[in-house]
Amino acid sequence: MGAAYAAMLEGAAPTSVRQAFEELRAALRSGDSDAAISADLAFHGALVASANSARLDEAFTPVLDELRHYLAILSSALDEYADAQRVAAEHEVIVVAFEAGDQARLAAEIADHVRTNGERVAALLPGLWSGARPGAGA
Repeated sequence: MGAAYAAMLEGAAPTSVRQAFEELRAALRSGDSDAAISADLAFHGALVASANSARLDEAFTPVLDELRHYLAILSSALDEYADAQRVAAEHEVIVVAFEAGDQARLAAEIADHVRTNGERVAALLPGLWSGARPGAGA
């Protein structure tokens, strides 16, 4: 995966990644979770597009639908976008690493973001399958 991060930083368009982040931040401030989900997806898409790789674009396309479902689950079950500052901060560290051209930090921040949020969804799944809402008591 190192080549993908290197490609993101070479010939990358930081303004489009920054612009996607600013649009995410605006959507978060609006309080509209559907707009936040769309902006979140656009942010991730801008990162992928920055690699200028048809293969990566092709691999990301089916992931996009899955990611949309995953974000909808987080939004519905945990009100994911209610804490706009937390969500923005989680994405801003990625933008900072990207803009700094720091491949190792970018890889680490993206891996942490994916792992942390994956763990949050995994923790929700048993409750979703049983019909219980997390934190709703026994």
